Amino acid sequence: MKDMHLGEMNAEDLVEMTSKKLDEVGDEIEDKRHELEDMGKKKLADLGKKLEKMGE
Repeated sequence: MKDMHLGEMNAEDLVEMTSKKLDEVGDEIEDKRHELEDMGKKKLADLGKKLEKMGE
């Protein structure tokens, strides 16, 4: 199937290929979301520490 051009593929193959690609992209987005959440939590923790020091 990988050697075929899009014009040579039938609808089922196109749907399968598109579905797999969407799953891959969805996984990448989910991974990035987790990375950004972790970064945000770290930045908030760092900011909290700075505020505590300023309050002392």
